[in-house]
Amino acid sequence: MKFRMDPVWKFIVIPLLLVIIHPVFFKPSLLLEEPWVAFAFLFFVFVILDIIFGTYLAVSDKEFSRVDYFIRKKRISLTSIRNIRYVPTWKFGQTMRSLVVEGYAGQEQKLIDVPNNGFAERSLAKIASELKRRNPSINMD
Repeated sequence: MKFRMDPVWKFIVIPLLLVIIHPVFFKPSLLLEEPWVAFAFLFFVFVILDIIFGTYLAVSDKEFSRVDYFIRKKRISLTSIRNIRYVPTWKFGQTMRSLVVEGYAGQEQKLIDVPNNGFAERSLAKIASELKRRNPSINMD
């Protein structure tokens, strides 16, 4: 099962980024005239592609993983997951929270945190219940 970023990112953030980079579409010579424009354009295109394709969560038969920026992958074996917590992310109120999946690989603690501002709360709830279903020994907090 794969879970992509919250649709808000696709329908609000991406259009705002497109507004920022749209002058390049009307005057492509900007890319050659100003090197910083080319760099900024490529950066914003990367951010858009990352939001759509490069950041996701996956639950497989053997592991839970989070992929960021297409290549950075954090993973925890389902059998090694001990706790799932839904904790405040910021000191300012309870609305910004993260799902924290905690496990161990030998003596090393592994954490995967998933903020609710990047992934929809309904997706986080599905992930937590799916992990609990696959490994009933997980403690929920």
